[in-house]
Amino acid sequence: MQIAHVLIKCDDKNDKTSVDKLKSIKEIKHIEQTFGPYDAVIRLESESNNTIKHIIRDKIRNVAGIQSTLTLVNL
Repeated sequence: MQIAHVLIKCDDKNDKTSVDKLKSIKEIKHIEQTFGPYDAVIRLESESNNTIKHIIRDKIRNVAGIQSTLTLVNL
């Protein structure tokens, strides 16, 4: 099992809506909305690093209002 934490930066006007849409992604196990340079921190679990890349690229970054992500992969 591979675990990653992803820091999410959203458009200012869409942060709540974007975070709510992330909840439908089954690999996301936990979401915390935050204040500061990032709007949310998520915990993502998957079977491999390649799958994590796919989830971030094809699912998370395609959510409307997501500006950028920063991924921290656990060793």
